[in-house]
Amino acid sequence: MERNSKQSLKRERSLAIDVFRGISVSAMIFVNIVGIFNNTPAWSKHPSDFGLTYVDLVAPFFIIAVSLTYHMSFKRRKEKHGSFEAYLQFLRRYGALIGFGFLGAISFSASGSSFSWGVLQAIGFTGIFTLFFINLRILARFILSIFLLILYQILSYIEIIIDGNAIVISELILNDSHGGFIGGFGWAILMLMATVVGELFENKDMIKIYILGILFSTVGIVLSIIFGISKHRVNISYITISVGLGCILFCILWEIYENKELTHKKSIIFQPQGKNAFALYVFHGILFVFTLLLIPESIGWGIVLIVSFVNMLIIWLVAFILDRKKIYIII
Repeated sequence: MERNSKQSLKRERSLAIDVFRGISVSAMIFVNIVGIFNNTPAWSKHPSDFGLTYVDLVAPFFIIAVSLTYHMSFKRRKEKHGSFEAYLQFLRRYGALIGFGFLGAISFSASGSSFSWGVLQAIGFTGIFTLFFINLRILARFILSIFLLILYQILSYIEIIIDGNAIVISELILNDSHGGFIGGFGWAILMLMATVVGELFENKDMIKIYILGILFSTVGIVLSIIFGISKHRVNISYITISVGLGCILFCILWEIYENKELTHKKSIIFQPQGKNAFALYVFHGILFVFTLLLIPESIGWGIVLIVSFVNMLIIWLVAFILDRKKIYIII
């Protein structure tokens, strides 16, 4: 846990990025809660395979929000402490997220214990994967991410033999949350692409981010005609649409909060959550368990909404108190 001075925060933080993270964290809490109840309508749940709802955009937006500061954070640590310490710090950070993810995803049954692959594992894996390429120049990183995305999509159609049965890899990962380990490469490519957006933001090349947003959204829509859109398969059209829409949303937030300064460089609603995003999401896991144990899964949709907003309010109160006390928990 670290306490940062007000001067340090003003120098280093972007309000638009904090708000982007805060919106993503709040949305993740909301969709995680509504997803556990039986009467939640289909438009507020993930499709079983192909399709797209607003719920499918929450996880990639959070990864994009994390990625926006990845390059800048690594560069600063490298300049201050050297390459070895920078790489070690990032390995610790993202390795810890994988560990937290598995601790929160362990389940026990008569046949033994098992783990599921959740959001924190996916983010941890993507962070370590991206670390191998973060020192590349921005153009090289962009070209590499496009190449890896195409290669990933091609490989997802390869058939493998399991117990004498031929199974396509993209079908194999359907049973794993967020695509499991294999789908993790799709998330990792998404993060690698988003670090390009982050570096463009460092240079305040907002026009290029707008262009990327429109380009990727358009390409994703075209590719969806060919491949469909599937969050469970983490396929090429899903990744490109997510990056495109994420760029557009970030540009809108930047216009509102930083360029036009419509809120006078403050956001009471979303900025506090953005400053402690990872810690709040981990804390949300505790609320999630209590909600699961105390609230019947068959409650009506109206009550589901109330329960979800109560969870969001609790997280906001914690975030607000931490922000007032200038406590920012860095993993």
